[in-house]
Amino acid sequence: YRETSHAGWELVVENEYPFARVDGDNLLQGSIDRLVLWRRGEEVIAADIVDFKTDADAGAEAALQKKTEFYRPQLQAYRESIRELFDLPPERVTARLIFIAADRVVPV
Repeated sequence: YRETSHAGWELVVENEYPFARVDGDNLLQGSIDRLVLWRRGEEVIAADIVDFKTDADAGAEAALQKKTEFYRPQLQAYRESIRELFDLPPERVTARLIFIAADRVVPV
């Protein structure tokens, strides 16, 4: 957990942020590697989800695209959970995959 503030808003960084969400008949639960929240007072106004991946074979562009599509449902579940939790519009919740071995950041 880290926090910084500037001109009326604050930035809160959470590591391994736990979540649980009911989706139809399923319970989705897990932890988000890194969640960055922008807050104004007590209100969360935006969020950025960062998920780290250590896939060694994601270096080539085709492999990176394939891995991104494989992880896309996971990041979409994270986005929806955070959107609901903080009552944010979809455009205020972003998500990125960081492929460590490939040294690449991919918006999802």
